[in-house]
Amino acid sequence: MHHSFSDDIVSVTNLRKDLPAMLTRVRNGIPVTIMQGDQADLVIVKRADLAAMAHETETLRDRIADLSSEIETLEILSDPRLLESVQEGLGAMRDGRVVALDDLSDEE
Repeated sequence: MHHSFSDDIVSVTNLRKDLPAMLTRVRNGIPVTIMQGDQADLVIVKRADLAAMAHETETLRDRIADLSSEIETLEILSDPRLLESVQEGLGAMRDGRVVALDDLSDEE
């Protein structure tokens, strides 16, 4: 069962009073949000769950980068003029009509 950070909100007073029970909840995978004054901005979460969230975040970042690259490829493929330019460049490379970057100079 998935729990959100807002499922279990406790005051600092209740956290102190019920610390063993709260830690048991965390060990069972239920995050505990701590309310201090009018702010509920601290969360106790199981280390393994935090590691899993970090891994999932990194996986999502990688997937977003992949999707961004795929979108860029689709944009190129959907632009006939750009696609023709790419094909001409590939043809030039295949035919050996290229100049090495080191062979170029500002004096030409």
